[in-house]
Amino acid sequence: MTFPIDTTIPASNNNPSSDQPKIQTNFANINSYLQVDHVNPSATGAGYHEQVTFNSNNTPVGLPSNSVGVLYTDPGTATSSADTFYKNGSGTFRLNLLRACGSFNTSGSPTFASSYNCDSISGSNGGPTIITLTSGVTSGNNVIVIVSCSDGSTHSYSFSSGVLRISVGNSSPSFLVSFFVFQI
Repeated sequence: MTFPIDTTIPASNNNPSSDQPKIQTNFANINSYLQVDHVNPSATGAGYHEQVTFNSNNTPVGLPSNSVGVLYTDPGTATSSADTFYKNGSGTFRLNLLRACGSFNTSGSPTFASSYNCDSISGSNGGPTIITLTSGVTSGNNVIVIVSCSDGSTHSYSFSSGVLRISVGNSSPSFLVSFFVFQI
């Protein structure tokens, strides 16, 4: 996507009417450029971002001063796809450590009450609940897992090759289990 702008227009020796078509092209291109990831300049909220799109991994050069911060993308842990980082005078901080999360009810066959980066859930009463994460979300088995049971039940888990197995030690008829998978 390009929006060429002719910076030599209006030319100093030209009659502005001669340059009018080129001036209009410049303004049309500026207007189009402003609308990329932004609220339309003629709409309420003009100038605000709708989203931020990074076109490639752009590691900043050097360490910014204490009063300056830089947001950028660099290859991630799980894949070479872009991951988001923040850098300031104190150091570099990875912004998205959360790889997957969700919750499910223990009654009957487990189904997600909510989930993020989870492809499937299965299991049966008395056995572990097996959660398969979306492919490529984690790299290896070096993850941090947090599990919480709404009734305070004891629980255990194991994680291997993108599969999380959660076992709970309570036979209560129904309670909510939440889980979070992080990777640095």
